[in-house]
Amino acid sequence: MQIREDAAQEWADAERVVGFAHTDCFDPATNTLAGTWYLRKLIRRYPQADDPLPYALADYNAGRGNVLKWIGGAATTNSAVFVGQIGFPGTQAYVKSVLRRYKQYGSD
Repeated sequence: MQIREDAAQEWADAERVVGFAHTDCFDPATNTLAGTWYLRKLIRRYPQADDPLPYALADYNAGRGNVLKWIGGAATTNSAVFVGQIGFPGTQAYVKSVLRRYKQYGSD
C-alpha cells in the first residue's frame, strides 16, 4: 500500500511503535499493518453513508478535501451517487476498480 509519511507516522504513534521511520513501510508486514489501519480509519470517517468504502477509497486516493467537494446532496449518504460525482477521472476509475475486485473476491 502507498502510505504517506504523515499517515504512517500516525499509525506508528497510535500503535506505539518505537523508533519508527517511514522507510519501515518497505517491509511488507509493516506496510500492511499501517495501510489497513489507515484504511479502517478512513472507513470509519464516513458513518453516514450506506457504504463508506467508496468514500474511504476516494479519500485514500485523492484526499479528504476533494471528498468534501464531491459530497453534496444525495452523495452525502448514497455511495453510488457519490462515485458518480467524483471529479477526478483517475480517482473515479480507481474507486470503481477496487470495488469491482472487492466484490469479485468477496468481502469476507
